[in-house]
Amino acid sequence: MMRKFSTYIYASLSVAVFLLAVGCPLGAKSSLPPGGNAPVAGVRVDVTPLTTSVQLSDTRDFNAVVVNSVDQNVTWSVIGGVNNGSIDISGLYQAPGTMPASTAVKVRATSNAFPTEYGEATVTLVPGQSFGGFPIELQVGNAGNWQAPNVPVTSGVPLPKGLVPSINALRVTTSGGAYVPAQFTVLSTWDDNSVRWLLVDFLANLSGGVISYYLNNGGTGNATGTQLTVITGGGVITVSTGPLEFTVGSSAFRLFQSVKVDRDGDAQVDDECLEPAALTGVVVTEGVTDYTMDKDPADSVVVEESGPMRCCIRAEGRYRSISAGPDKLRWIARIHAYTGQPYVKVVYSIVNREHDGEDNNDIPANEAAQLADHQDADQIRYTLPVRKIAPTDDVQALISGDSGNHTGTLINPGEYGELRQTYVGSHDTTADSGNPQPAGYTGPDGSSDPMTRIYPSGPDADITYVLQGNLTAVSGDRCPGYMQVALANGIDQLRVTAAVRDFWQNFPKQFNIEYAGNMHIDLWPNIGGWPCQMFEGVMKTHDMLFAFEPIAQVDAGTGIVLTNLINDPPCATVHPRHFKTTQVWGNIATTDSAMDDVSRFAAPYRTKVQAYLTQLKLWFSDIVADRDNGNGLAGGHAYSFFNWGDCKSEDVSHSWDNHDWSIAQACFNWYAASRRRDMMLFGDVALRHYRDICVIHSDVGRRYNYTEPSNPGVGPYGATQKGKSRAADNNRQHNMGNFDSGLPNLEGIQGEALAHHYLLTGDRLSLDVLTECYNFTRGTWKRFFDSANGGTDTILTAPLRQVSAALMLAAAYHMATNDVNAKNFAIYVLFKARARQTSTAPHDPTGRGFDDSSGYFQSYIVGHMVEALEYYRWAIQDSTLDNNILEAMSWIISSDAAVWSNGNFGESYGSTVNAGGQNLLLGAGFAGAKRAASGGNWVLDAEDFLDAQLTSLGTSSDVNTRHTTFAQRFRNGPQFLAVFEP
Repeated sequence: MMRKFSTYIYASLSVAVFLLAVGCPLGAKSSLPPGGNAPVAGVRVDVTPLTTSVQLSDTRDFNAVVVNSVDQNVTWSVIGGVNNGSIDISGLYQAPGTMPASTAVKVRATSNAFPTEYGEATVTLVPGQSFGGFPIELQVGNAGNWQAPNVPVTSGVPLPKGLVPSINALRVTTSGGAYVPAQFTVLSTWDDNSVRWLLVDFLANLSGGVISYYLNNGGTGNATGTQLTVITGGGVITVSTGPLEFTVGSSAFRLFQSVKVDRDGDAQVDDECLEPAALTGVVVTEGVTDYTMDKDPADSVVVEESGPMRCCIRAEGRYRSISAGPDKLRWIARIHAYTGQPYVKVVYSIVNREHDGEDNNDIPANEAAQLADHQDADQIRYTLPVRKIAPTDDVQALISGDSGNHTGTLINPGEYGELRQTYVGSHDTTADSGNPQPAGYTGPDGSSDPMTRIYPSGPDADITYVLQGNLTAVSGDRCPGYMQVALANGIDQLRVTAAVRDFWQNFPKQFNIEYAGNMHIDLWPNIGGWPCQMFEGVMKTHDMLFAFEPIAQVDAGTGIVLTNLINDPPCATVHPRHFKTTQVWGNIATTDSAMDDVSRFAAPYRTKVQAYLTQLKLWFSDIVADRDNGNGLAGGHAYSFFNWGDCKSEDVSHSWDNHDWSIAQACFNWYAASRRRDMMLFGDVALRHYRDICVIHSDVGRRYNYTEPSNPGVGPYGATQKGKSRAADNNRQHNMGNFDSGLPNLEGIQGEALAHHYLLTGDRLSLDVLTECYNFTRGTWKRFFDSANGGTDTILTAPLRQVSAALMLAAAYHMATNDVNAKNFAIYVLFKARARQTSTAPHDPTGRGFDDSSGYFQSYIVGHMVEALEYYRWAIQDSTLDNNILEAMSWIISSDAAVWSNGNFGESYGSTVNAGGQNLLLGAGFAGAKRAASGGNWVLDAEDFLDAQLTSLGTSSDVNTRHTTFAQRFRNGPQFLAVFEP
């Protein structure tokens, strides 16, 4: 074994003799070792540090020098066995998780050349933070480090198996032990019915920045006696938060039916804030026709969540111009309210499902017609008609922008203030090869953009706003996204704030405030010649926040805080080592939020791990800069959230296709491994865009519905397939369907990212989309693999990426919902994949490489599969997958694969091109192979692979920083780096 080298100057012989005469230095052997062999003159082992304190479960690095010996190899050991901890070959000591009988532990280094010579160090064990047990630290903060008191926190907390059998004994406390009212919701459970993911709601004080709270047992579960109440009756739901009361109705849903606060100071929350007769809800206008959300009763209005800290009302309906008329579009709304707070958050989605459920009779022209049948809107507007007590009430208005808070003077009769966020650059109005339309369809202007008909071709610097009207006329780059109006009439006072998430990025947007008190939010402003086109299946979601306070003055500080609540929401993060202990996403390596801590890695690999983390930070910072500052002149950047949520790429050959969205999963993985909040925020934004732009598009094309209780791939309640199932590679950006041909199909469904977004944030819309993806995938499998229903591919010749995606999706859906049929479906897919693994192909004679359907092996294909196997292993808790991973990885680094050479991966069979930098997907395979083999060779192979990664990363330029390469280089980094831990 090799010991760790340190600088050492050999002592002279006379000094050595002197030391032997007076005795060995502290820490070296001073008596006969076990066995009674005589010591060797002049040789000793010095261990540093000689004394140290180590927290339970923590690590400490030790060094050893064999004095007067050429051979510096030592063997490390812990006296007393594993109860006192362990130490690896490099001298990294791992303290035990629980305190042993004695707090003083001896660590020994024994010379390999002179086995009778050893040195020892004394470790004093001290209690440390518990990981995987109570108390669990919940560190609350936000990516932008903004501060405010009493802000709502809604966060998912992973828990180890068996720790929490019931939420009825949970509690949240401050660091000083004070009780904090909280709400607990079980999101998913382990197979023993203990809680796997817990959603925690409470109010946090962020006045001083980041603060720690603690989840503990010994409590009574959900809080009692809070101000939040929900009352249902007579087709009306009434919600009271304490300072605010609002009602919604199912017969004429307009978001709000009534909103009341204490405007007159009489301690009664009974003063109306809105003009009920002027409420219209969100209105979609085309030409001279208005389509409203209340022409017919809503399809559904339900209390989706009701707790002491937060509640959620979910409603769904249709836009129509007349009662019982044709649908223009559909809408989905979720209204969240929080105890003690004067505001509500609205998550509002607009969806085109015009041909939902229709068959196209397997005719390409019908498919093209369905897809091309878009809905146009000249304007999409939500109006809050603020109630004035008298026509002469004073009116103040504020609209904030990056060049200042635009307050101006009091608005007088007939006056208004208006700010529009738009784009002034050039547009690409021609179809591009990266996003062709389906055969048989040409857009009205020949363009390829499925949402707005025009595609930005310039940088984000061309995003701008103009404030006009009777507020001070100014211009700037980006409006943070809020406006305020304040009314005063004697003792009657009211301030209303409206904020919109990503106002500047998801342009065009517009705010308008009138003297009459009306506050208009244009989710799509009427700007002439640029209607919003919503094609079949497109969904767009807007987060809005509305605050109602009995205050007579506008205030920019309050507006910014309220805007931050939806643009950069606070989250409660657990320590990465707690996340690792829970094993909810498998075995992950951990670091700190700065991504600088490598102390938990074995010493020989720390420098390389640090270099990899440095590259990760550089790449992540670069794509964040693209989102914040635009693509600029970087021709290869494919990152920005542009044009009402759609994407932008100055290099059309690298448009943001479905299979690129795993960037969200990369961010969630690293958030778990580092507790870095900007990773969480970025993944959240990317996932929201993904579910709007890509996934809902699956609701077009050939549709099938099956019920077959005996088939585990379907389950007892049937399966549906809703999706575009054309064989041609067309409409690439929005095609989710064809299972047996082409790139942009099932592998574009990022089931694990949707599941993790739901589990981390409690976002029910992600769960809705995940459910749709799952049902679609299950039905697709049914169609293509069941000969009784037209399927012929019983030997599974589909591209392996689609098999991997189906496997991961089923496992993710089971983890998020505990659906036993999803587990059965996952087992069914795994059975098919295992059968395929044992088959032979031209370039895979041993049947161990998971070759693609063409028979030609590609390394990233096996990367997707081993990633799915590793994910399945932990989600379904099936350790038998270890051997499958070992087989696949053993094959890939053998000569049979013809893609591996000294750590370098070729992209395909026989290739000499090093594609190692693009294939960190394989990193999960290294982790699983090491675990199954229980040997060290896999660490050496992984080190070669890491060397290739660093070489590839070091030669990459900024122009190549795209989502696909970022995700593939870093997505499984936490799993891969775990190979280098002791």
